[in-house]
Amino acid sequence: MVRDIRWQAIMALTGSLLLIALLSQLAAGRTAVLVPAVGGRYVEAVVGYPQRINPLLARYGTPERDLCALVFSGLSRAEADGEIRPELSHAWEISPDGQTYTFHLRQDVRWHDGTPFTAHDVVFTIRLIQSADPATLPELTAAWQDVKVQEMDAYTVVLKLPQAYSPFLEQTTLGLLPRHLLDGLTLDKVIHHQFNQQPIGTGPFRLETLAADHARLVPHPQFYGPRPFLRQLEFRFYPDGASALAAYGRGEVTGLARLPPALLDQAAEQPELNLFTSPLYGYTLVVLNNRRAIFADKRVRQALAYGLDRQALIDEVLNGQGMVVHSPIIAGHWAYDPEVDRYSLDVPRAEELLDTAGWHFAGPSTPPSEEDRSLFGDLRSKGDQPFTFTLLTSDEAIHRRLAAALVKEWSRLGLQAIVEAVPVPTRDRRLHDYQFDAALLEMAPSADPDVYPWWHSTQAEGRQNFAGFSHFGGDQALQQARLVTDRSQRWAFYRTFQRIFAQEVPAILLYQPIYVYGVSQKVKDVQLAPLLEPSHRFRDVHNWYLVTQRVIVQQTATPRR
Repeated sequence: MVRDIRWQAIMALTGSLLLIALLSQLAAGRTAVLVPAVGGRYVEAVVGYPQRINPLLARYGTPERDLCALVFSGLSRAEADGEIRPELSHAWEISPDGQTYTFHLRQDVRWHDGTPFTAHDVVFTIRLIQSADPATLPELTAAWQDVKVQEMDAYTVVLKLPQAYSPFLEQTTLGLLPRHLLDGLTLDKVIHHQFNQQPIGTGPFRLETLAADHARLVPHPQFYGPRPFLRQLEFRFYPDGASALAAYGRGEVTGLARLPPALLDQAAEQPELNLFTSPLYGYTLVVLNNRRAIFADKRVRQALAYGLDRQALIDEVLNGQGMVVHSPIIAGHWAYDPEVDRYSLDVPRAEELLDTAGWHFAGPSTPPSEEDRSLFGDLRSKGDQPFTFTLLTSDEAIHRRLAAALVKEWSRLGLQAIVEAVPVPTRDRRLHDYQFDAALLEMAPSADPDVYPWWHSTQAEGRQNFAGFSHFGGDQALQQARLVTDRSQRWAFYRTFQRIFAQEVPAILLYQPIYVYGVSQKVKDVQLAPLLEPSHRFRDVHNWYLVTQRVIVQQTATPRR
């Protein structure tokens, strides 16, 4: 009996050893790794307070624009390199004459309330825009007022233009609205509708809560694209950048939208804060009113461009957060001409141009030294007219600092610029009335390279060609580029325009801003590609995660050599 028990014990021990050996062999080919998991809440500090969360009404760079980027989607989406890609549509065709666009819609899209997205919603949104008073949304209504929209079936929409207009495709990036919730309303009524505080879209996140100090979003469970790992995404609203940075220091937020240059040093000292930087599509420039006699001669405009050390301005005023710009079409865009003429600091060349244009120092022919000019205020003049002009700018701190730096740079040429800092509405009114000599502005062009609205001569009266720029060759290039859809042909026209612009200098291009984004190290897999606009920082938000889980994966044996 004892012998049997011993034999059974030996067998059990042997079996256990064999099982352990087998499990060890299996485990040897596997390993445990941490991978992203669903969960966690990301909280971001945003400067400003949203008004209407509606893609037709949200203005560039505002909190409502950020919210719209997460809540709504359009037929297409724009990339920073100018490419237009499918979004709610999966494909489109353009007729040979460039006047008819046929969009084929995705059939797996649901609104946040579960209602299917169809061609009805596309037609409704376009007709809603067309119902608006042009004074309410001038740019939007101008783009859509003559477009005929036809629903071919539930998932096919045809848009017909009165004439070929190649920049039109970018208009289809506009976020769409749900017909089943707003049907029968004109845009004037939609502006005051409760929908703007309780929006329903097709985007990756649904607005759950909107209060005076915060907005909370949750993932759309029926979203057609990649599902986010985050369980919640929250915005908290602050009056300025300093307040937002202080909120991070108190642990109230895990992210900081667009840090201004003045706060970068403080932000860099914050514990566990990663700073991401990316070029932001657009540029700051000085528009010269070519209608003024003082700026009518292109040699004078060229001299002002040669008289600036733009990299020094970026380093001193922006804490290095900018890139020198050489063309009204941003570098990296498919229409950019990398061989366009460039203006670097060249004081002797600037002085030569001013001399040949008839602007001289009074008295001896030898120009005074820079030190003498600062002491005695020597100015160039033409006859009895001193070279003096006003530089209009907004009263924002960064613009005042930049304007003061520009004045200092130009003073070494014997020119006197007087800064006139006013509130933004006053500045804009003066611009539209052309009541200025020179103006410091920020410009945010569209993804399409069409710059016709700012630089074509027909836009110089009552439109956005604030410089009053007029050049026959430039006009022809801008017009022809609007009429063809072939990219190589469009590029050739825009190359011509960029070279004319560089020679004529209707405005002095300064820099492209750098967007600086602060995110806690706790948030993983955050990436910041070049941005078409600030709200595009959420393009890859589905990859962000706060929570991980451990999983077992099979290892592949490395073959011996």
